[in-house]
Amino acid sequence: MAQLFSVMTQSNAAPMELNLARILRTSLRQTGGGQLAGLPSTLILQDTKTRLKLRLVVNLKTGITISSARKTETALVEGLFDPFSGEPPKFKLRGAWRKPLLKGR
Repeated sequence: MAQLFSVMTQSNAAPMELNLARILRTSLRQTGGGQLAGLPSTLILQDTKTRLKLRLVVNLKTGITISSARKTETALVEGLFDPFSGEPPKFKLRGAWRKPLLKGR
C-alpha cells in the first residue's frame, strides 16, 4: 500500500497558499510520495507577479506544510501560482537552489 502524504496550510491561509496546496496535492497523488526524498527540508517559493514568498516545510513522514515566509528569506523557486491570474502554474529554479541541496551532503 502506498504511503499517503498530506499538504497542510495555516487556518488563515491566503488564496495563493490554498492554490499551491491544491497543486501539490494533485502532484503527490499522481507521482506518489517518493519524490519528496530528494527535497531539502525547507523550500522558499516566490510568486513572480506579486513577489510574495511562501515557505514549504517537507517532512518525509507527514508531508508538506505551507506557510508565509519573511521578505528577507531567499527564494529558491520562482513561479506563477496566483489563483486569480487565470494562467497555469509555472515554476523555475533560481541560482541559489544548489546551496541547501549541497549543504545536506
